[in-house]
Amino acid sequence: MVFMQDQPLRNHDILHQGDCIMICIDEELNPNFLPSTRDLEVLYEDSYLLIINKPSGVSSQPSRKHPMDNVISMVAKYYQEQAIQANIHIVTRLDYRTTGIMVIAKSGPLQQMLTEKFVGKKYLCWIVGSLNPLEGMIDYPIESQKTHDIRRWVGPNGQNALTKYRTLLEEKGKSLLEVELLTGRTHQIRVHMAYLGHPVLGDNLYSNQEENLHLHCYEVAFLHPITHEKITITHLPLWLKEKDICHLIRK
Repeated sequence: MVFMQDQPLRNHDILHQGDCIMICIDEELNPNFLPSTRDLEVLYEDSYLLIINKPSGVSSQPSRKHPMDNVISMVAKYYQEQAIQANIHIVTRLDYRTTGIMVIAKSGPLQQMLTEKFVGKKYLCWIVGSLNPLEGMIDYPIESQKTHDIRRWVGPNGQNALTKYRTLLEEKGKSLLEVELLTGRTHQIRVHMAYLGHPVLGDNLYSNQEENLHLHCYEVAFLHPITHEKITITHLPLWLKEKDICHLIRK
């Protein structure tokens, strides 16, 4: 409902400078989300948005394989505990084994507003070997593999995919990268790095590695759709807590 001066606004009403307009979003709550048993790590919250740190081994959305072990179910548990009456609309998704920051809107219209805006996302990852040059842009199209349900690859019929990177550190046959996505293709960072022969450390889908995936969304930045404030949230991965790399990121 849309109100003007506390009265329902009709389609033939004329607006004047100084009129107070109020939009009430009356969204029916989804009763089908099953609360998880996992606790949620909240990085930022207001009346409109929730920003969290996603752990590894958790899918973004429910599925037959992960009916409760997913971000939406974790948020449902948090809403239940905090008596929050809101829906759960994911704005930025992460892969099952990828960790880091996710943005969640508390209503459908807010999700749409954020989807239409640019949400900057930066990642940290360890890769095998070193890239040459040490910083640059990767521009290879990515498409689905017809013979595999979830794998992607670089192919001529793929969608445009741009990955900006810079090397922060090199040591013992591996490199720490800061990566910025300029497009949002599935598995984009992992596909691009594997294609260049430098897979993300721990990637068992695009290389033969069984350790934890060292890929973490450490920063999101966007204009708040309601307050129009610049929101920047950062969170380092657990596997970098012992390293003082903040000065490298700020360069």
